Amino acid sequence: MGLVHSLERIKKRVYFFEPIFDEKRRNVNIEKFLKFTSNKCAYQKIQKKIIGSEIFEKEKILDEIVDIYELFTKDKDPNKICLILGNYLKDEYYLSKFINYEILQFTSAKIIFLTFNDNGCYKFVLKYIEHLKISKKDIFGIINYSSNYPKKLSNKKFLDILYKERIQEEKHQEFKKNFKYFSKHRIIEIKRNVEMISIRSIDISNYLKSNVLNRGEINTRRISSIMVGKRKIFNDEFDQIPNETLIFSSSNDLTTITSVYLLILEGNLKVSTLLITDGLDIDRNLYNHLHRLFYNTYLPVLIVEENLLEITIKLREFDFMRYHQDIHQLKKIRNYVSTHFKKGWIESLIKKEKRHDSISLKLRENISSTIFRHKLINLAKKNKRTIVLPEGESYKIIQAASICEKRGIANCILIGDPKKIQKIAISYDINLKDIKIIDPKLIYHKYIDTLVASRKKKGMNHSIASQQLSKNNILLATMMLHENEVDGLVSGIVNTTADTIRPALQIIKTKPESSIISSIFFMLFPERTIIFGDCAINVNPNSEELSEIAIQSADSAIKFGIIPKIAMVSYSTGYSAEGKSVEKVRSAVEIVRKKRPELIVDGPIQYDAAISEQVANQKSPDSNLSGKATIFIFPNLDTGNVVYKAVQRAANLTSVGPVLQGIRKPVNDLSRGSSIKDIVYTIAATSIQSSR
Repeated sequence: MGLVHSLERIKKRVYFFEPIFDEKRRNVNIEKFLKFTSNKCAYQKIQKKIIGSEIFEKEKILDEIVDIYELFTKDKDPNKICLILGNYLKDEYYLSKFINYEILQFTSAKIIFLTFNDNGCYKFVLKYIEHLKISKKDIFGIINYSSNYPKKLSNKKFLDILYKERIQEEKHQEFKKNFKYFSKHRIIEIKRNVEMISIRSIDISNYLKSNVLNRGEINTRRISSIMVGKRKIFNDEFDQIPNETLIFSSSNDLTTITSVYLLILEGNLKVSTLLITDGLDIDRNLYNHLHRLFYNTYLPVLIVEENLLEITIKLREFDFMRYHQDIHQLKKIRNYVSTHFKKGWIESLIKKEKRHDSISLKLRENISSTIFRHKLINLAKKNKRTIVLPEGESYKIIQAASICEKRGIANCILIGDPKKIQKIAISYDINLKDIKIIDPKLIYHKYIDTLVASRKKKGMNHSIASQQLSKNNILLATMMLHENEVDGLVSGIVNTTADTIRPALQIIKTKPESSIISSIFFMLFPERTIIFGDCAINVNPNSEELSEIAIQSADSAIKFGIIPKIAMVSYSTGYSAEGKSVEKVRSAVEIVRKKRPELIVDGPIQYDAAISEQVANQKSPDSNLSGKATIFIFPNLDTGNVVYKAVQRAANLTSVGPVLQGIRKPVNDLSRGSSIKDIVYTIAATSIQSSR
């Protein structure tokens, strides 16, 4: 509230986003707080539902978050600013960390930590900061809530019920020591102010579900201190009673109750509320007596059934933040907190860095894995193509098809025995509603004549065509693609790459401008998405073929929203070595530059010099890649396949592919070790490739 108010005072339009609002676990309703204290701040939340362990559930949440954030970034108002509340779900810590980190990836937000004078909090934040510093995240500063508690009175009669912990001054000093590497103006210290944490008598009454003996000024009286009433207090220590004190006393202690009444008659305003415990011991006569006693006073008098000990425990558990209807107090807190945000701090916070303001820019150099996945799924949804899956009896294929249908990624057609497919779906509890299943035995004869016509020069006849189509579902699916009955084909979870590609080469053929088919993998690093090619098809391409792979990969990068910066990888950088392989790469670079002079390409270059700015400055300072390559073209299949698998496993990356290039219509191969997630992304990529 305080930060929003400070930003609004300098004419900023604030948008507050709470990525996951868990109503069951949080008493603080930020939406209502902002509603009461700001007329302009826009608020958005995603209601937390049951989150499954599957990564797709987490990515689905991220998709929702990105969708909402994208709507915000489309507004080009220079005065807008977005505050995003980080997630902290105690029993789902790793989910919180995952979501927080992914949000940082696609927003490039400045990070502000909220801390308390607590050793556990310090250790947690310090660990988080070290991790974020390694990741080069923009850690802006810290807002620390400093609880400068007053010392307890020596007689120990005052119970500071509203606060559960005693924080000592040495912890405050430790705070300064722990975060000494932050510049002074980046740390905001908000001192605890008891006047800010007062509550209304009506809130205590509602919380305790008390019987109101006398309403008095119950809606306006405030409570800043709570104490047990005893006779000695009123005789010897009256001056030590704080203002706005709630006194609670047993109904059996009529002396204390009478003393409170006498204080009120004398015009004393320190006692704001009287709470009488042991209400079951009050008979009708006593109740009437007390009612008459306080009737003409403004003092709220409450009665509860619990005894002193029980009510003490209840009061200790009272959560001030639950009672957010007290608009006057909320605004008072807002104004107090906002005074701590000085002009220089706010100016540094809102200073715009050079960054991408919108997720939906057409081309970007650095696309985080979250954004790439989001764009991949959204583009596929926009196209909503029909993709045929010839290995329809595979559990993974069936599950992936179900996910694609449920999320609107593609219309999937499963080819296989319908009874087998249904049986597998039932055993794995997979929903096949709206998914088309085709029995190959019922349709293969439709494509015999077309297959004969297209392969007649190769000796194809009616008998051979009939035999091949009845036994080869990939060939059958390829014929469906050839006849424009589907938009794309995905296969390979059971069959080899050759089994997938051979029918496509024979029937679909390459594009007019292409002499070869090649493949790429999208490697989804946390902070960037990189293309590797060719890692699956061409064993030892010559320089002409290598240049064609590079150009095909550049065109694919553009289609998927990535700025192509091509590194033609070798064991040598520049002219540091010679050899047949190096010369092949050097020649391929020259061909690319001649055919497509607008493309950024360099080589031969070593992998580290192409991916690291620091290494690039040492090894290839004149390179136009500057360590920011987005496409890596390997000299042969040995190198490409080994690097792809080593990087994927070592970094535990998601990869999308192999995505095939150079073919007239989208046909994509799967690794036989592909996960369900990999298959879904490959189907999405195929759908995008088929867009016209």
